[in-house]
Amino acid sequence: MDEQEEDASIEDRSIIPALQLRETAYQTLLSTSIANYVEYELIFSLSEAYSMQAVYKQIGGQLSEAAMNMAAYATVAGTSIDNEQFQQQFRGYFDILLAGETQLLETYATSIETLEKPR
Repeated sequence: MDEQEEDASIEDRSIIPALQLRETAYQTLLSTSIANYVEYELIFSLSEAYSMQAVYKQIGGQLSEAAMNMAAYATVAGTSIDNEQFQQQFRGYFDILLAGETQLLETYATSIETLEKPR
């Protein structure tokens, strides 16, 4: 794979900004009587999507916190962060984040299919 193909491949897999995801519309649906008029299958599908989204946000938050802690410790110690060391330290987080994103996107697709079903 040449460099252009690799760049395009990386761009295709761009990560959803985990800390930016919101669930206010879903929470409003649940806290009002509107949910009583929505089919169970749809509520279940949305619930699954928002639960997966919460897990994804948590993983993203943990990754951000860990990276900031590492940067803070390096600053206090007066050292720089070695890029290779950073990659080794956080590889597991990124693997989990990528797996979570993949599952989240699949859950979104299922929810969209449920929403598009004729009623």
